[in-house]
Amino acid sequence: EPRRKAIIKARNHAMTSTRIPFTIEQLRQRFAYYGNRCWICRVAPGEHLDHVKPISAGGLHILANIRPACAQCNWRKNKTWPITAAVLDRIRAA
Repeated sequence: EPRRKAIIKARNHAMTSTRIPFTIEQLRQRFAYYGNRCWICRVAPGEHLDHVKPISAGGLHILANIRPACAQCNWRKNKTWPITAAVLDRIRAA
């Protein structure tokens, strides 16, 4: 439990210290750009906010690094970086 709390605290700090503010409307437009569908499988609704380059891998909490993802693809992708065509194919096939 204490380790989990420390991990959550570190992630929250990373997200707030590397953040370039954006509005909800900008986020909605970003999701609409992808048709409100998962950017990985392109079929399921994009119900999760996915950081393409994970925060834990040094990714920033900025609009350019955010895409919609379905729960299943987001879970499979996890902390994967870099995202290559082969990685995307493997996630889509799973």
